Amino acid sequence: MSDSLPGKDGASASADITLSKLAHRLDQLAVSTIPAAVSTRELGASSDAERRLVSRYVSDEKLVILGKDYVVGTLVYHALTQRVVSLLGDRGVASPSAVGEALQVGYKFVDLLLDALHAARIIERIGVEWRLTRARSIDPLEVFKAMLSDLEKVAAPEIRSFFDLGIDSNSKREVVAQLVLSGRFVAMDDKTIMSASAFEQLSEQVRGLILRRGPLTVAEIRNELQIGRKVLILVVEAMDHAGITRRDGDRRYVPQAND
Repeated sequence: MSDSLPGKDGASASADITLSKLAHRLDQLAVSTIPAAVSTRELGASSDAERRLVSRYVSDEKLVILGKDYVVGTLVYHALTQRVVSLLGDRGVASPSAVGEALQVGYKFVDLLLDALHAARIIERIGVEWRLTRARSIDPLEVFKAMLSDLEKVAAPEIRSFFDLGIDSNSKREVVAQLVLSGRFVAMDDKTIMSASAFEQLSEQVRGLILRRGPLTVAEIRNELQIGRKVLILVVEAMDHAGITRRDGDRRYVPQAND
């Protein structure tokens, strides 16, 4: 008896599995906070269908192309872009090594990033150094807002600290405060946020699990939902604060109307 899926030959089924695995890796890359570019070769995108899948992620603004053969998550790209803009705004000019030192990334990734920012006319080369382009005014705050707009679209259970987001000024803190007040983001603590859509999705999963199983500890919820401990603790504490759950000892339960 054939092991292939009904209506498909073995090669077709294998191709579907390969695309599914690639999509999973691209999803992880899209929400990653690690400042690193990955080549399509490292991703294993060798067939036309696999390259089309990568292109779709780029078209959907989940990934950004660096150079000819590398991609990076849009969130990381915008976070590093605003840090480069802030750096060059403060210093005027900087060498690639100085940029790499400030961003704490390797020289290869710095070169790819700087070339991409040059292609986008955000920066320009002066000898061996870089400066903000004189062709137009670059507002670091607008770059920051664009990054938050991308983060808002992320439905995965990802949190971002102020450090990750490069929040180093009162103006940026005010932007975040306004987005939290408007309901577009949820403040997990005084220096960490999550998109409202991601929080709503995860809190519904936690609430539903507790309703089915009864009061649960964080460890029990984590084992069931396969979510990182740090993220989950912040989420359940925010749920407690919002009245979605309540804590009784080391367990959480869903309060009833008469509680």
